[in-house]
Parts: sequence; structure tokens; C-alpha cells
Amino acid sequence: MCRTPAKAILCVWLGFVSLTTFAQDFTIFNRAVQVHGFATQGFIYTNHNEWLTMHTSQGSGAFTDFGVNMSTFVTDKLHVGGHYMTAIWGTWASGIYHWTGRSGGKVKTRLGLHNDTQDLNFLRPFALLPQGVYPTDLRDATIAHTGGDIYGSFSPRSRWGMLSYTVYAGHRSDSIYSGYPYLLSQFGTHFKSYGGLQYGADLRWDTHWKGLLLGVSRMNEDIHAKGSTPDPFNPGVLIAYSEHSCADWTNKF
Repeated sequence: MCRTPAKAILCVWLGFVSLTTFAQDFTIFNRAVQVHGFATQGFIYTNHNEWLTMHTSQGSGAFTDFGVNMSTFVTDKLHVGGHYMTAIWGTWASGIYHWTGRSGGKVKTRLGLHNDTQDLNFLRPFALLPQGVYPTDLRDATIAHTGGDIYGSFSPRSRWGMLSYTVYAGHRSDSIYSGYPYLLSQFGTHFKSYGGLQYGADLRWDTHWKGLLLGVSRMNEDIHAKGSTPDPFNPGVLIAYSEHSCADWTNKF
């Protein structure tokens, strides 16, 4: 069950998860290159309103997503990978360089369990995460940043398990065709850019009790947006529009 301020929306999702999946590898200069991919097709019906830009109140089969990625170890300590995905809510691509204790490029943001399961480099376990916890229309704001990470792990004592940490900073670019920008477009406000600084940290404790992982994440992000909007005194004329906020934050436990 999904809810809006005005009324309840019953969301029915039926689909064939991973209609096609594949994994291949080949060799370049004696280095193995792995290729993975997936494709998903779904049907969605809601009893009120529309969802994710689809005409779901009439039933929609437009929920389609596809992804492919390639990765290889350039050296024993340097891992390079690229990921491309397209879906009803937009297209997303990344390129990541991993070397011991650091990574750079367009990097997935470490935020709770959200990005442990979204756009994995080797499989697509499910088409849609629980929307009450991981809303798809906020995906751009949380999934990745262009910048760098410092990460590592250590064990204070062997009987205490393992602690792992990630500290990151970079720039986030949200889609101007979904989420908040899409909402404002119905009032004539159109963004040319939407994003800003993103930084945060993640700490996890893999306890010595089998299956028990504890953790905390914090993400801070600024929002800078530029575009155009109708002049309130002359609706037929567009004027420059901008907005800014500092350090909106999210905690995950």
C-alpha cells in the first residue's frame, strides 16, 4: 500500500524479474574482463494517481529497465569498471576506479543498505525495492557522487568481529526529468541543472555473531538548481529561476 497526502493508492506490481541475464568474460592483455547484464519487464496498476510518470491508473507495462557493465583488474591492486542502466525514470551511467583503500570517478554513495542492493555490478536481485524505505523518485539524490572515497577495515580484537568504514565527498547531479524537478514542471518551472556537493561517512560492525551486521551512515548534500519559471506578473514570459539549500542531511541506522 502506498499513500499520498490526499488519498491512498493501491500499487499492484506484476513482472518478470530478469527476463534476460547474462555473464561473459574475455581476455585483454592477459587480464580477464567480465561483462554482466540484466533486463526487467513489469506491469503496474494503481487505483488512484499516476506513478513514476506512467499511466498506472489505467495499467501500464512501461516499467522496463536494462543494465550492462564491464570490469577488469588493470593491476593486482587497481580495479576499473563501468556501468550503464536505462529505465522508465531515466538513464544512469558510472565509471569507477578502485585501488587499495581508495576509489574515484562516479562512485556509488555508501548509505545504509540502499546502495548495497541497487545496480549491483554482477546481478539484479529484484526490480523494485520497498518504496516506503527506498523511494525510486529520490534515487538520483542518494545513489552516486562524482568524487572520491577512502575506505578500509580493521579488527580491534578478533573476538569483536570486523569494523569497516567509508568516508566520501563529491558532486551529485540529479536527473531533471524525475522526482522534485518533474513535480515542478507541471507548474511551468523547468530546471537546466539540479545537484550539489555531497559528503558523508559510513561505519559498519560485522559482529562475531553469524549473520549480525550493525551500522550507521550519514549523508550531507547541498542543492543548487537553475532553470526558468513563468513570471508571476506576466505568465506568458519566462524568467530565470534558481534555488539553493545547505547541508540537507540523512541518517541511516
